[in-house]
Amino acid sequence: MEKFFNSIDANAWIQTFGGIAGGLLAGGIAIYLFKRQAILDAKRNRINELQNFVKSYYVIDIQLSNAAALLGIVLKLMDMEEGEYKEKQINEQLSSLRLCLASLNNINDDYIPQEIYRDFLAVKSWLDLNIWHLDQNEGNGRAVFEPGQLAGFFDKYREKISSFGEEKSKELEKLLKKYKY
Repeated sequence: MEKFFNSIDANAWIQTFGGIAGGLLAGGIAIYLFKRQAILDAKRNRINELQNFVKSYYVIDIQLSNAAALLGIVLKLMDMEEGEYKEKQINEQLSSLRLCLASLNNINDDYIPQEIYRDFLAVKSWLDLNIWHLDQNEGNGRAVFEPGQLAGFFDKYREKISSFGEEKSKELEKLLKKYKY
């Protein structure tokens, strides 16, 4: 065995250990680059996620504001004396409410973070319930809630969704600045 090792040229030893060292170095670099790429991909995904939510948040905020104003108008119209004008106005406002609800329903649920998803569903279902109730009564009945409850309900959820939206907007700005997107 000793004779075998003595018969190997020094260059062969250098090539063998050089190949091993080169392989280990290349493997280490590949692992390092893979980890860096995985981190970068995770940050890109987070930025994408935040951008989608912030866009959705703008739509939610506008539509909740519109819905609150429209329901307030409908409730005021219901207190008016019966007449063709009242019925026409209530139907126009209900059509606008349906558009608000349709806009909220068109938002991709994947864009709504889990932290406010329940609130988002509550707003949509509550709005749908009020529209249905008003439709059933053809404007002669009342909404599910009185005006004071209505304002409180929308204010509660708008505030919660707005504070969350502002927080995520700031997080997005920081990430965009940090990674220069």
